Amino acid sequence: MRRTYEIDGQRVTLTCGEEEAGAADFLASVLRKEAARAPILTPGNLIQLGWNFFRVAENEGGLELLSPDYRKNPFCDATADLSQALEVFQGQMSALRRAGRPPVVDVSFQDTMVVRWSALQAPLVYLQRLTPARSPDSGWYLGTLGEPRSEEPKDYTRLYTYQLLDICPQGLALLPFPPGTLAVFDHGVLIEAVDGENQNLL
Repeated sequence: MRRTYEIDGQRVTLTCGEEEAGAADFLASVLRKEAARAPILTPGNLIQLGWNFFRVAENEGGLELLSPDYRKNPFCDATADLSQALEVFQGQMSALRRAGRPPVVDVSFQDTMVVRWSALQAPLVYLQRLTPARSPDSGWYLGTLGEPRSEEPKDYTRLYTYQLLDICPQGLALLPFPPGTLAVFDHGVLIEAVDGENQNLL
């Protein structure tokens, strides 16, 4: 579904599914606010909204936004279909609202996380956020519930956060939460999420 907005005297098209229409309207409102401050709607310009980076492109006498294509290689492939990008954004904003947290996202799709190899196949896993070491480390760790800690580097790998789309999609909603956050998943379904003081978040 193509949605067209007049922003700063330009026609801007956002393409997404009906379920992401509200997020598209919000994105358009952000663009209006930012365009009033600076000329951001320039072809080739990158605009960050939460976890995503959107690229401005020319299209049929107007402009459109492209998002990284997470189904391919988001570092070099882009798509005009913003559905997946906006779906992740909606999930993150919804989780933050439910937890009474400010709508601040400090993790992007290109940040990395440490993953226990066994967690890629285990039914019960947990996501835990530690203090990030240095960029692009997000501080997030995906481990297997009940498995003893290993000191062997070969038991771990480092992945990009966007790869949770294939491993544990519901975990994406928790990425903006601060260090100390711990969440448990059973076959990809969120069971419990607590903060650093063991208080329920969701």
